[in-house]
Amino acid sequence: MKRKFVFMALLAMTVLSLSAQRQSPYTQLVWSDEFNGTGLPDPAKWDYEVGYVRNGELQYFTRERVENAYQEGGYLHIRAINNDPVYDAENKVLNNKDNAQQTTSASIITKGKVSWLYGRIEVRAKVPGPNKGSWPAIWMMPVANRWGNWPNSGEIDIMEHVGYAPEQTHFTAHTYKYNNSFGVMPARGTAYDTPGVYNDFHVFALEWDTEGLYWYFDDRKIPAFEFYNESSGLENDWQAWPFLREFYLMLGLAYGGGWGGRNGVDWQLPMEYLVDYVRVYKMPESAITTVSDEPINIYPNPVENILHFDGIDRLREISIKNISGQTVARFQNVEKSVDLSHLDKGYYILQLKDADGNPYSRKILKR
Repeated sequence: MKRKFVFMALLAMTVLSLSAQRQSPYTQLVWSDEFNGTGLPDPAKWDYEVGYVRNGELQYFTRERVENAYQEGGYLHIRAINNDPVYDAENKVLNNKDNAQQTTSASIITKGKVSWLYGRIEVRAKVPGPNKGSWPAIWMMPVANRWGNWPNSGEIDIMEHVGYAPEQTHFTAHTYKYNNSFGVMPARGTAYDTPGVYNDFHVFALEWDTEGLYWYFDDRKIPAFEFYNESSGLENDWQAWPFLREFYLMLGLAYGGGWGGRNGVDWQLPMEYLVDYVRVYKMPESAITTVSDEPINIYPNPVENILHFDGIDRLREISIKNISGQTVARFQNVEKSVDLSHLDKGYYILQLKDADGNPYSRKILKR
């Protein structure tokens, strides 16, 4: 069993070690759940989906029911069970869906508790073994449907695994332009070969910034797959890139449905999906502006040499900090551009002041 004092003592070293290994700019832990408790998931951190929610799935998601979601032994256990009737206050069975064998499961969500915009979202989990019908996932949805219902406002699938194809793990993003229902193009995703993934715990992670989405498996970047922001970053380009607003996290175990049940189901239940931890990291001292109401536009980003400024006549001051928070460059009375060719490759935070002293922040990637 994990011990809290061991975790706290080793956290700083772990973060630094992992950061060095993956060269990630996200080193500041801002939220986590280690699942060291007992009983139901922490209600201060998690809410639930309830009912038959989507995709023609066979499970009925329950709320605050230890048979389907509980903490024990340092893990979150999410269980799918069949022949498991759930009753309402009037003793009416709620999960009598045809051909569903009164299957129950759980989907826990941070909606209404906490949400994030940019950073690294990291989950260590063990998916169920080969089982036609199983469909565990780690995914993110927008807090508000700013541009309309799915898929307009976006979806980020940090991990999906379907039991009929157990040697692969899927990483996907959906937008209005890129989706498998009616989009101009199919959803942006990849099926990554992960032989025996169900035999042990693995770390599934997403890094998300203004330029793109990047997926990781056991701290290795998924090769030849990124979802780059092809827009200018403005809100009127939401069809391709709606990832300008906060998203919340979801951990769920579905059974059957449009994808999980594509090749039928074999009713090998109960089955269990284990989660060791969830950790969310941010860039130190980052204050990323995401809404286009502010007048300053910077380009190109990523930048190699000259960084240009639009939408404002003059900047009184520009301070540039690295991911450790150290100031590495400072400019004054800037009109149209600055030369950044002397900077090393990596992520930086620009702290800007206009002629009236109004502050702004931007993140850039130096190539």
